[in-house]
Amino acid sequence: MQHVPIFRGKGWFLRHIWTLLRLEHEHIPVLAHLRRPFRFRAMLDLHSALQRHAVFCGSWEHDTVEFLGRLYKTLGNTGY
Repeated sequence: MQHVPIFRGKGWFLRHIWTLLRLEHEHIPVLAHLRRPFRFRAMLDLHSALQRHAVFCGSWEHDTVEFLGRLYKTLGNTGY
């Protein structure tokens, strides 16, 4: 999936497109390939605004990724 280019108001734009498509109440699981703060794959649900933003932008907050990385190392590949 091609990520949305960086521009001011991207979150607002994505939210309104999502509403125009009438998808705000739909759960759409997606295997996302995120690039920042490092490359990794994650199963995300596009119903969540934060997860939808991460999919379309190609990145997630650094603290969140670090927490999930530590959780993965603790639990192994069994998930959480």
